[in-house]
Amino acid sequence: MSYLKIALLLISTCFSLLCRAQTILVPENCLNRISPCLIRTQESIYKFILDGKQVVMLEGTILKIKTNEKKHNLEVIEGRISVITQNKSLKLLTINDKTADGDKLLVSRFLGDLKILNLGDFILKEYGVEPAMSKPDLIRSEFINKSDFISFTRHYFQDTKLYNRFLAAQAPLWKSEFLRQNNSQTKVLQRSIASEKEKTKREASIRAHEAAQLKKLRETFFYRTFSR
Repeated sequence: MSYLKIALLLISTCFSLLCRAQTILVPENCLNRISPCLIRTQESIYKFILDGKQVVMLEGTILKIKTNEKKHNLEVIEGRISVITQNKSLKLLTINDKTADGDKLLVSRFLGDLKILNLGDFILKEYGVEPAMSKPDLIRSEFINKSDFISFTRHYFQDTKLYNRFLAAQAPLWKSEFLRQNNSQTKVLQRSIASEKEKTKREASIRAHEAAQLKKLRETFFYRTFSR
């Protein structure tokens, strides 16, 4: 088993009795039974399975789960969660009403700042969350740099050795994705430059044609005026 798989497995591990003792569910035992279901962790983490998704709530997290016939929505009110897809589901999964577009996600929300990191492509999306808004407003979406990656992910590990293993496993994946996206952006830039050059060439050709036509008209006018 790879370090990444071990890390993702151990990141979600907790002693179930301790989790129950320090986790509050409203209504009582509402998970996978009643919607909406409000869950609050205090000094321990709490994990559960929701329709093929393994959800891990870190300590000090408040999460509201709403389910209907089409989707599950995980509303992170405060704190941090990880969401790992174990089995595909027919229902859509959303996080704060935003489509969860990855199989391994790390999510944090504090006050009006919601962040979702996709470990599949290392894209970090940041949203502004306001009570009056129907959905969070996307502020930025970009490939996460090394410094921000460490700052963001370190909160999801309590064991230093395990976290170091996680970083060691992620490093080549991050580099590979960085090169892929850099090459992709370079190709887009090259196409854009080529397109701009072609546009400039066409415009120059049009101007030259118009100038030739204007010169011809002037010569014709001059000939007709003074040759009589």
